[in-house]
Amino acid sequence: MSAAAEELYSLLVPLSGDRLIVPRACVAEVVRFSTPEHEAGARDWMLGNVNWNGRPLPVVSY
Repeated sequence: MSAAAEELYSLLVPLSGDRLIVPRACVAEVVRFSTPEHEAGARDWMLGNVNWNGRPLPVVSY
């Protein structure tokens, strides 16, 4: 197998007390943190929504 086939272009995302590695193809854009707007009655893992390019983007916790 060639060296190019073994490479994975990825991002290392810092989490609270840990790190997450994700493929770059899964990331549309990196934005500055903003506090999500919580929705009443949402599940515990749903932190709320943030505004991204004029659209509400859900923020989840896992």
